[in-house]
Amino acid sequence: NITCRTERQQLETNPLPRGFAAPLDGRGSTWHCRVPGHVGTVHEGAVYRVTLSFPSDYPLKPPRVVFESPTFHMHIASSGQVSHPVLSGIGWDPAFTVADILLMVWRRGCALNNRERTIVYFQL
Repeated sequence: NITCRTERQQLETNPLPRGFAAPLDGRGSTWHCRVPGHVGTVHEGAVYRVTLSFPSDYPLKPPRVVFESPTFHMHIASSGQVSHPVLSGIGWDPAFTVADILLMVWRRGCALNNRERTIVYFQL
């Protein structure tokens, strides 16, 4: 996928400010990523492994995002798959980059549940 190759080259030139992302295979359809825990929380210093699997029609369709690190979070299924409207295609924009996707995932990492007024964290 030309888009994945272009994004890899951009990340080599301008690394992510938080985390890491690189293709696992020569085709670039699967990427290994690391997402840091939030500063100022009990997860500060933790690093979570995430896999991005890009469909053949990326960037027209979003990648599948799965946490490989054990997690307990209201937006992460027991399989590790991240539940996010944009990643399910609602509001997806082909202009989103790997960096944008990881930022969405990182922001979900410590979410305030407004109904319960509790903070839900990743489980270490």
